[in-house]
Parts: sequence; C-alpha cells; structure tokens
Amino acid sequence: ARVRRLVVASANYRRDAMPEEFWDSMQAAKFSDMPQIYKDVFLEITGSEERLMAMFNRSSARMQRFRDIPDDAIESIGAPVLVMTGDQDIIRPEHAVALYRTLPNGSLCILPGGHGSYFGEIMSRDVPEQVISVFTTIVEEFLAAS
Repeated sequence: ARVRRLVVASANYRRDAMPEEFWDSMQAAKFSDMPQIYKDVFLEITGSEERLMAMFNRSSARMQRFRDIPDDAIESIGAPVLVMTGDQDIIRPEHAVALYRTLPNGSLCILPGGHGSYFGEIMSRDVPEQVISVFTTIVEEFLAAS
C-alpha cells in the first residue's frame, strides 16, 4: 500500500531534537516512572499485564537505541507531510522547522502547547478546546487535500 499523506506530530528524527537530559533519563527508565494513566488505559484495552510490560520494555529499548535518521532518508519521502509540534514541546520547535525544511513536500504547523497537548494528549491539563479544535481542523483539511 502506498502512503498518500503523513501527519507527524511531536516527533524527532535526530537526538538533538531534545535536551540531553531526556536521553539520560531514558537510559535509566523504570516501569514505575511510566504514568499510571498510561498503564491503566493499556490494561483496559488489552487486559494483559504481560503485554503492558512488553510494550514498556520495547518502548524503552527503542529510545535507548535511538539513532539519528539521515537527511537523505527524510528527503526520500515523496508524500506530503504535515509536521506539527507545540511551542513548548520537548521536541524543540527548531527541530520541527528543520524536519519541515528537509522534507520535499513538507508543511509546518506550530501550535501553542506542550508535548501532544495541542491534540489532547491524556496527560495534558487545561488545554483550551479551541487549540484542539484548530489542530483537528488543520489535520482534517490536510488529509482531505488532493
């Protein structure tokens, strides 16, 4: 199947997208550090503590082994890509701009908010409904475009 359009939200492709302290914390990741609400929702969906632990271990290992994605790989993405981030995201806005500029068919949107708050991420508090509404409208219009 061919990808027609991509939305990339609060995502990094290079380690320098985030403070070094983030990567240091990933090296020492503990299951007890995972927000309880993430655990609860995962268990509600899967009913499996074994699968929850496997997901945590895979996610931790993925971040611990993360390597930069080369610019030529990003440049090879032919589909239109909407790069979105929050102005207070752990992913530096400058990184989102760099990703957008590296993509041959990129679009960029920086909304007010932290990591995922602009789309209503479950840990986000006090996000104005208008911000989430703007996010939804932008994504729907981008995906509907021909």
